[in-house]
This record gives sequence, C-alpha cells and structure tokens, in this order.
Amino acid sequence: MSPSLDKNQSVSVATTKVVSDDQKYAPKKKKRMKRTKVESSTLPPIGDSTVSTTVESTPSGTVNTTTTTVSTPVQQPPVQKKKGSLFGSIWLFIKIFLVVSLAGLMILFGYLFGTKIVPEINRWLIDHNFIEGDTNNIGVNPPQIVVTPDENGKNSALTIPDVVKQVSPAVVSIAVSNASLDEGSGVVQESDKIGTGFIVDAQNGIIVTNQHVVSNLNGQYQVVTQDDKILTVSKIVRDSTNDIALVIVEDKSSLRALQLGDSEKINVGETVIAIGTPLGQYPGSVTVGVVSGLGRTVRTSGGFWGVVKEYENVIQTDAAVNPGNSGGPLLNGNGQVIGVNFATTGGADNISFALPINVVKTRLAEYAQYGRFRNAYVGINYAMVTPREAQLYGVVQGAFVRGVVSGSPAAVAGIKPGDIIIKIGATKVTTGIGDVIQRLRIDQEVDFTVWRQKDGSRDGEEVVVKVKVSEAPLN
Repeated sequence: MSPSLDKNQSVSVATTKVVSDDQKYAPKKKKRMKRTKVESSTLPPIGDSTVSTTVESTPSGTVNTTTTTVSTPVQQPPVQKKKGSLFGSIWLFIKIFLVVSLAGLMILFGYLFGTKIVPEINRWLIDHNFIEGDTNNIGVNPPQIVVTPDENGKNSALTIPDVVKQVSPAVVSIAVSNASLDEGSGVVQESDKIGTGFIVDAQNGIIVTNQHVVSNLNGQYQVVTQDDKILTVSKIVRDSTNDIALVIVEDKSSLRALQLGDSEKINVGETVIAIGTPLGQYPGSVTVGVVSGLGRTVRTSGGFWGVVKEYENVIQTDAAVNPGNSGGPLLNGNGQVIGVNFATTGGADNISFALPINVVKTRLAEYAQYGRFRNAYVGINYAMVTPREAQLYGVVQGAFVRGVVSGSPAAVAGIKPGDIIIKIGATKVTTGIGDVIQRLRIDQEVDFTVWRQKDGSRDGEEVVVKVKVSEAPLN
C-alpha cells in the first residue's frame, strides 16, 4: 500500500533494482540493490485532482508502475450576500415622491396661471389701452350685495350695476351760472358744475345738497340732470350748522326721488356706493367702498385763521370722495341713501365723511311743517378738548369756547371766551355739543355748567349759567 499523501504534495519515484539473467546464477555477492531515483515533475492540478506515478524495476527485469491519484476538494468561492437592497427601496420611494410632487406643482402652476396670471395680464393690457375689452369680465364676477328685505318683505340681491342703474336718474349736478365775454359771441352765460345733489321729493321739486356747495347768497345756481337737462332754482334753504341745504326747482316734471334709509342701522364694514360729479367734470361717477367708522367727529375750517366748525356723529368711508362729490348720496346695497357726502382729507387717501341721513330727515320734517329750518341756537364757536389735551394744558375735558356771538343766548347768559362747557343739562360733554344743542327745544331754558379759570391762576372753578335757547337766525 502506498503511503498516504498530502494534497498538493509531489510524489517521488522509488529506486528500481534491476538483475539480469546472466547474473542469476552467479556467485552471490553481497551487493546492494541499486536504486535509481527518478523525480517526477509535479503535475499541475487538473481540475480538482493530483496524479503521481511510481516506476520500480525488479532484478528479474520486471518493471512495476504504480499511479496514484489524489483528489483535492474544489474550493468554492465564498457566497457574497447581496448588498443595497434597503438602499434601493428608499431610492425608489424618493423617485416616486419626486415624480408625484413635480406633477402636483405643474397642476398648481397651471391653475394659477389660468385663473390669476392670465386675467391680471389681460386686465393690465386693457387698462393701458394695448387691447380692447371689459375688465369687469376678466376672471371675476361683479360683486354681489345681499340687501335687507324690501317693502314687500321679500329678500332681493342687487349687484352694484343694478343699484347704479336704479338710482342714477335721481342724482344731479349743482352748477353756478356766470356771465362772461366771448370773442365771437360777446356776452355769454356759462354754467360750471361745482357739486352734487339728489332728489328726495319729486312732487315738490326738493333736492338735497351741502350748504357749502350753495353758500354764496348771491350765486345763480342751476341743477343739471343726468340727461343734461337744466332746471331753474327757485329757492334755497340752508342749514350751516349741519352743512345741509335744500334746493327747490321750478320744473318738477319727470323727476324721480331716491329712497331714504336709516343711518342708525348701518354697520362698520357694510358696502356703500358714492355717486357724484368729481372735479365738476365727470357727472355720474361711481365709487365703491365700505363703512370705515361710525360716530366720528370732524373739524373743518376756511383757512389757518378761519372759523373752525365741528361735525359730530358722522360716517367715515373709504369710498373715494373728491371735490365736486360734495352733496352727493352715500348709498347702501339696497339703493337707499344713508348719508350725504360732505368732506374728505387732503393729506390722506381713502378717508371721507358723510352726514347721517337721519339728520336730513329731521330737517325735511321741519321744512314740511314750517317752510324753513328751525335750528336751536346758543351763539358760541367751540372746539373740543380731549383728555390728553386737558392733561397737557392743565384744564378739563369739554367744549372750549373760542368765541361768543354778541347778543346771542350764550352772551346774555354770561358765557365767556375761554370757558369750557362740561355739562349741558344732565348730559356730560365728552364728544361734542352740536347734537346736544340741536335736540333742545326752542325757548327752553337749560343749565350750562362751565369750567372757568380764575384770574391770575391756573386753577379753575365750575360755574352754572342758565341759557335760553332761541331759533338760529336765517342765513
């Protein structure tokens, strides 16, 4: 048996002893067997086996050959685990997310482009006369106004164009007629529009406007209708306290009156519409806004040294009111008049004021009964002192008397310039006294409590005087 071999080990060929026939019977000599050592080259492994060959010669000449094959186990490469399977799932999720997000962004951009960007571009092009069209129909619908129930108790919804179409025939321009010289015609009569008015009584030809629009007692005023018809003015009744005037025209045919609302029932934020003749050039102009505030107090004057007048409980709006709009109606969504536009601000935008229509309704009732306005009158010019001003000047809050009309009820009662009226009857003066005085009855005696500064001292004392209210003199 061959000795065992290690794998990949070379096998040597054993030495062979050869004896010829002639030497078979020869005397025996002690000879050593000659071994021939033949190294077989190491055979390269074939597949997974190693082959070894041994050749041995015997004395008789026989050659024995032995071949040994050693199998070497095939070394399998290590099994590698697949890597990146989790990473691949995450990357697939990210790709799906990006695709879906991109598709969503494209849909959103398409929506915005179609509903926002394109209409704005078209509107800009139309506004700048690059193309023709109607900006009211680009991307938006006309604003809808939900109004209060009508006289029949049925709810109705009017758009702003509906309201304008309904009320415009009753809105007029106030003009003043002047004589001038023309090179070709000589003496001509010109009519300049200076304000706005609105018809409140078609049967009697009564038109409401502001007193400051027709303040010139010697002016020759005219009324111009929506269809440019000129109406002759027969009478003007003025209320300088509330800046209200009634213009009565002779021609009462084809007049249409507006419906008067209730200024006590309006709310801040309510949609309002103003119609007028801004700058005296654009009759029937419409502006839209909201009620910005209620119960405002507004001071006006005719100049730096002019007499300051204060109007209380007025309506603030952001609807554009320009010179020429004075006397025009401020309307609610139902086409009812809730105010008379009378003032705007010179140093700010979108701040205008309207007199409450309820004041006008009271004056209309007085005119219907007496044929004139009967205003309660005490004969003072005043300005309100706020709590901050009172603290700053070391006085009290109230109505600071700037002047007293000679011979007036206030002068007769002993009220002096510099007095501060702090109470009228039982009413404490905090926001103004115009409304308080107008609620007094003519010929009524009322206690006025005033704060009066002591001579030579900054201290003051309260003094109570009795004022007999009279009717305001006619303008």
